[in-house]
Amino acid sequence: MPPPDLVHVFPGDTEVSRRLRALDWSTTPFGPPDRWTPPLRTATAMCLASAQPMLLWWGPRFVLLYNDASINVLGDRHPTVLGRSGIEAWGDYWNCLEPVLSHVHGQGVTVTVDGCSFVPILGEQGIDGILASGLPPVDALPVPNSERRQRILIVDDDDEVGRSLKNGLARHGYCVALAHDAPMALYIAREFRPEVVLVDVGLPIVDGFELSRRLRNRYGHLVLVTMTEDVSETERSRSLAAGCLTHLAKPHAIDELDRLLDALEPSLARSTKDF
Repeated sequence: MPPPDLVHVFPGDTEVSRRLRALDWSTTPFGPPDRWTPPLRTATAMCLASAQPMLLWWGPRFVLLYNDASINVLGDRHPTVLGRSGIEAWGDYWNCLEPVLSHVHGQGVTVTVDGCSFVPILGEQGIDGILASGLPPVDALPVPNSERRQRILIVDDDDEVGRSLKNGLARHGYCVALAHDAPMALYIAREFRPEVVLVDVGLPIVDGFELSRRLRNRYGHLVLVTMTEDVSETERSRSLAAGCLTHLAKPHAIDELDRLLDALEPSLARSTKDF
């Protein structure tokens, strides 16, 4: 039988609870559970008790804990990522996750990106950790392959449209991030370092034309493409004036967009020099 204190910290008879009770915590950034803070103990109990997939990132290194419902999310990474830092746990996916986690940790605000909610956990001296729910299975997240490593940021406030475009481009081998408004897009662009940004013009807060201008001013050679259902000459002119390369009609034909990106490949090689 495990010591009573570990049963209290890691309740239940689930696979993850048993693994947590058996783990040598001295080898992890968490340290021994009997020294954990009350917020960490409470967050861990909430995570383990949830019937929905839930991941807990803790501290500035975003050390990972999760529940049984998250095993399918993590795929082959389970169980070796228990108690590991974010970059150790997520590898190639970290470029997509870290900007969002850093934003939530730094600003203390709840953020929803690509259908996943990231909720800050308040401690005595600021934000101690982040609880996340709704993350897709790890094999559904885009990872650049060995031949095509272009990074694309999609900015669209329609979650269904944005996720469909993201998944379609990912199947063609691109590494894709998704934001739903201009402030999040600007934050992700700084960390994700996209080579192409696909911008829906009808965004809340700041429209796609103004966002394109701000991205152009910050990142120079970045390739910008606006998107809307309206393909009038007026919209095309506004896109060009904002520094965009072209203006595409929605909905998108992924194969057509893939051909456009292939044609832009020489330009993409220059785009990251301005970050």
